[in-house]
Amino acid sequence: MTSSNNNSIIYIPNTWFSSDKINDKDSNHDCMDLCYDGYLFKRHRINKNSINWLCKTNGCNSSVTVTRDEEISRFVEHKLDIQHNLVDEQEKLRLKFNMDCKIRAETEPHISVGPTFNCEMWNHFETVGFPRTNNNLEGYNKKLSNQLSVAHPDIFKSITKFKEEETDAALKFYRATNKEKENENAPQRRKFNIINDTILNNHRQMLRDEEISIDTYTKYVSLLFELNALDKKKKKTQNDEDEISTASEYDSDESELEEFTE
Repeated sequence: MTSSNNNSIIYIPNTWFSSDKINDKDSNHDCMDLCYDGYLFKRHRINKNSINWLCKTNGCNSSVTVTRDEEISRFVEHKLDIQHNLVDEQEKLRLKFNMDCKIRAETEPHISVGPTFNCEMWNHFETVGFPRTNNNLEGYNKKLSNQLSVAHPDIFKSITKFKEEETDAALKFYRATNKEKENENAPQRRKFNIINDTILNNHRQMLRDEEISIDTYTKYVSLLFELNALDKKKKKTQNDEDEISTASEYDSDESELEEFTE
């Protein structure tokens, strides 16, 4: 937020302003709006010796022309029948606060708290010998597909469901890997999945040894996954919803007919 030689003119950063413009002495006032007597103007045209600004309020044709010496050479009055939101001192403080927050976010380094669990708890790549838990891709994708196959008008219900699944999976994985309680054993992995794991590991090793190409690897590995299962489940759910909707419409028609006959 900068002032000019004319005390009634103030330049306020707009949404296009960035940290690169802090020390940029630009005579054309890029990424800035002009505030004159509380009214905001946007830059319209850059002339050789002046800059023309238009009122930012929709429907108002007011304009002001400012010379390079920050003097007003021409001014067109506002349409008073249109409501204008004037910029007072409180609004100036709010705009300055937003600008400072944006500059701070762009200039200061990002700080991350790091992972919550240690490497053994969250790294599942090639965890050979670990017991099967609901935290692996198979179990998580199954629960996720079951949740998303039903329409949820409230997105926050889905977010809550994701948090519950994440917490439940983390606890089950912790208990299975630490084995603190003898009675809590993870369920055995199915034979079909063990065979697929062996095939997947063999193809992965062949790819690393450059015995097969990436196209061949993708072709055979994709056969291990049922990609159409989710689409079939969605179609079945949609058909069930259509049948329920049709039944409700039929019941409604019957009730209206009974009222008419009575």
